Amino acid sequence: MATPTLTLRQVAQQANVSVATVSYVLSGKGRMAPETRRKVERLLREAGIRPRHKRYPVFYLCDHREFRDMQACNPFLQLYDGLNASFHQAEITLRVEFLHKPGAGGLRGQLEQLHAARVGGVILDSNLRDDVEHVGRFFEQQKVPAVQVGHAVRAPGIDAVVVDNFGGAHGAVRHLIDRGHTRIATIRWNVGGDPASSKKYAGYTCALNEAGLPIRPQYVVESPFTKEDHVLPGRVAIERLLSLDEPPTAVFVENSFISPGLIYPSDATERQLPEPIAALDIVHFEAWHLEWVEQVMAGKLNYPPRRTKLLRINWEELGHVAAKRLLTRMESDQQGGEVIQVVPRLIQVEGYESTPLEVTR
Repeated sequence: MATPTLTLRQVAQQANVSVATVSYVLSGKGRMAPETRRKVERLLREAGIRPRHKRYPVFYLCDHREFRDMQACNPFLQLYDGLNASFHQAEITLRVEFLHKPGAGGLRGQLEQLHAARVGGVILDSNLRDDVEHVGRFFEQQKVPAVQVGHAVRAPGIDAVVVDNFGGAHGAVRHLIDRGHTRIATIRWNVGGDPASSKKYAGYTCALNEAGLPIRPQYVVESPFTKEDHVLPGRVAIERLLSLDEPPTAVFVENSFISPGLIYPSDATERQLPEPIAALDIVHFEAWHLEWVEQVMAGKLNYPPRRTKLLRINWEELGHVAAKRLLTRMESDQQGGEVIQVVPRLIQVEGYESTPLEVTR
């Protein structure tokens, strides 16, 4: 560690506080205004004096019941790995807190309890949905920096590290155009409830416009929004497209929730994917890691190995970027509101093997 350029007394004089207050900041103890603590911390850093105490950020997730679904849990684990690695390198403890737990006081009471624990910063998972803005504003008002991370920006004005849904969709459609396709359809999902859907559709239309290709209304279909076992949303949508007088030769699927029926046989009696579907050049925007669940099931049911194209989100990278942004906020007086987008990678998947594909930007 570098030799300090100022003594604690000099830091106290510059901050217009007592030496005891500076000592409290160094140890993480004492009660004081957040502005005072930040000012003293900044002067200590400038003086080359390292605090003996690091306040920790808390990584928030939505209702813990969602994580009973292991398919949803996998991105969380990768995101956590990226966050944890970055905070560990900065010698800051990362803790996980599930909001909406049963108990007295509700969400507000839980937030107040967390704030009382001297939270240094918070990471807000976008799966908190409408509560992202409420939770983020609560901590920002307490001078605790917040960064939201996930599929889409849920709270304007609060720092966000999110998937580049527009760029991903644009790149996927450009790839299909570069392969010579001119009849390119898109299957949409949860248009009214998923804020990422409009971004993906904009990327789809932009790529077609740039290539001088028409946007055919009949090539834009929305799959049913259902989780009923007997309904395969992807199959319902693809049958509409294949029934057209001039069906598409390529399809961009904007959410992998509906993808299994377009990658695998529908059940054990259907040994191969139907030829009309298999003949399509399809790119799936992978919201959750398909191979972690579907490939296991395919192996159990002796299905043929899948061969498809995916837009894969690097959740660990999102974690790294979100942690870096939060660390910057914790160590400076910067205001929130910056949006950082991470572009998903286009890959070819054959069984368990994946190969990166070129994307025209």
